[in-house]
Amino acid sequence: MPNSQPQQIVACVVYTDRMIEASAAQVIHNSKKIDHIELGWSGDDSTRLYRKTFPTPPKQDELVEALREAMSEVCKKRPASLVLASPSPLKSTAPSERGFDSSGYGVTEASGLFPAWSGLDLYALACDACASIIDPMDIHVQLDVALASLGEYHWRLNHKELTSETTRQKQKLYAARVGRSVDQVIFDEHSVSYVKLSSDINAALTQQGVLFEGKGNPYLSMLHPHRCNIIDHGFNDDFEGDCSLHNDCFGGMLTQRALKRRVEIYRSDGLSMNEIALRKALVIVEYAVQLCEILVAAHRPSLIVLDGRVVNDRDSEMGPDGLLISAINDQLYKRLAVIDADGNVSLKPSYIQHNFDEGFRFVQAASCPNPLTYGALAHAANIIAAAGKIVNLGKRSGKQSME
Repeated sequence: MPNSQPQQIVACVVYTDRMIEASAAQVIHNSKKIDHIELGWSGDDSTRLYRKTFPTPPKQDELVEALREAMSEVCKKRPASLVLASPSPLKSTAPSERGFDSSGYGVTEASGLFPAWSGLDLYALACDACASIIDPMDIHVQLDVALASLGEYHWRLNHKELTSETTRQKQKLYAARVGRSVDQVIFDEHSVSYVKLSSDINAALTQQGVLFEGKGNPYLSMLHPHRCNIIDHGFNDDFEGDCSLHNDCFGGMLTQRALKRRVEIYRSDGLSMNEIALRKALVIVEYAVQLCEILVAAHRPSLIVLDGRVVNDRDSEMGPDGLLISAINDQLYKRLAVIDADGNVSLKPSYIQHNFDEGFRFVQAASCPNPLTYGALAHAANIIAAAGKIVNLGKRSGKQSME
């Protein structure tokens, strides 16, 4: 018998790899805890409402036109909330500041990496495109890396059934020993610090199902790493950097563009393909480890997830099916090594407590097939849940068509 209650539809518009996508999903479960929002979302074409790919980086008028088209398709589903993801830093992401001209909520900063996004008032654009369909208070604009962090967190939490039976037994024993519920233990296991290594460098933290937000955006690209001097390999990094503003900041040393320039220099120096591949891998590992050290010092996350083209290079022997992320994890363990009372060195950081599986790695690849879209939809669901607007509390089902 069909559910007589109206479906609660949430929607998002995201930008990635020169592509605008709009997606939607049905909120199918809410246990009155934000960290347990579930979506009728399969990650395939059944939830995609719109897609437009640009062969070259779009001009701003082309981008705005595509955003309007995407939101026009979204409005046909009459969603209860909408989230826009921005690759460019935002002047403000604080919902309490919406409606004030001076707040800059949803307005993008100037960006050399994403010039088409510079100075766009995404919140005003969405309110105008979705007028009379979506309440302005249910429209949010957020940084893409923050939403991807949220998506990875929710995906891991809502796919606990993928956990092995051995791991579940260890979780139960640990929970009983510390006097906590199994859900609380799993909950702590999957607080996620998500690192984006692609055309820009950034990271965000999701804890207890909620984004960790300060005043403004996280922005790691502008920080300066220590120059790596890998003596064992006879390699001293003298690359001048690729950032027009900071030269050798993380954005100038570790982005796709910076790595491409490095390869060109190495080729001109007469290095072989194997030597180039080794140097590139060493650079990625060294600077990625330094980024992870910053996150550990600042947030003490339970898990760090690395994503983006820098670590997902399918043409590299050190790509996601190889050793790159494993090497980053192992090097980070060495940097965080502790010495016990007997003088023994432990390569496992003392604060990583929930090490249930043999081979568990503190630094991992993303497990969600599309963390940005999933996170944006989860954020949209959180919006209406927090406002008490969830009405459909059905059980989780399989794939959910949005027809």
